[in-house]
Amino acid sequence: MNNNPYIFLLDLDGTIIGDCSYQCDIYNIQEIIKKNITIKNNNVHLGNLVKYKTTCDKMLEKCYDLQSKLLRPHFATFMSEMKKKFANCYFFIYTASEKTWANKEILIIEKQNNIKFNRPIFTRDNCLKDASGNIRKSVTKILPQLLKATKMPKTHTIANNIIIVDNNPTFVDYTDNLLICPTYDYLKFHNLWDNIPQEYAKISELKHYVSRLISNKKMYIRNNPSNTIVLEKLHRWLYRKYKKINNYNTKFANDAFWLNLSTLIKHHNITVFNKKSVSMLSKSI
Repeated sequence: MNNNPYIFLLDLDGTIIGDCSYQCDIYNIQEIIKKNITIKNNNVHLGNLVKYKTTCDKMLEKCYDLQSKLLRPHFATFMSEMKKKFANCYFFIYTASEKTWANKEILIIEKQNNIKFNRPIFTRDNCLKDASGNIRKSVTKILPQLLKATKMPKTHTIANNIIIVDNNPTFVDYTDNLLICPTYDYLKFHNLWDNIPQEYAKISELKHYVSRLISNKKMYIRNNPSNTIVLEKLHRWLYRKYKKINNYNTKFANDAFWLNLSTLIKHHNITVFNKKSVSMLSKSI
């Protein structure tokens, strides 16, 4: 085996993690709160906002911990096994997610699961838009950064040493190296009221954000949290929501994509990633 770097270029949502929409909402709530801490809104007690910002941080960490199924099963093992097989390998994230959120999310994933991705993290800022306005990904666009990160000369060819894993065919190039994986859409529900201060209505931006979440049925209206009838309706709503999501998540209970990919690469002793080997992997999974 040559000592050229092996590059695993991996999508995030639907590939490494499931549906993180609730976690993104927690982050957005946190950002609104953080903004109001910064400007020291006179209408809201500052200490209370600091408490809820800390609550958001803790909730996000819990969502991505080892017990959570938001991280696709066996992914950490896959990374470990590939590092054993390929002495010189790199794991890069290439996601269409917004840069600030993606970087925060990845830091939490790394911390909670004792794994480490290589830098830079490639996000929406590194993507292209086609004529229809759809976001597309391009290896050629990020190639100079990949070569720099792997300490390779600008003339180095990576065509036989890169495998791309994504649940969508969003790449405009290096498609022979693209392995389309089944979408992992496990949904980690969170009661977003836990992250919102009672005085939220005094923060205009947060009030509008909560209204939008209620309209989208991600939260239940709670005008008077001390009223037992309101609380009963809230808990009934939560019960139905949990039941629906739990039923939906059963389809991902036995997901073994990363385990199977690791096994196939080792079993067939794959040392070249090209159209033939990637196609074989795709058909075998």
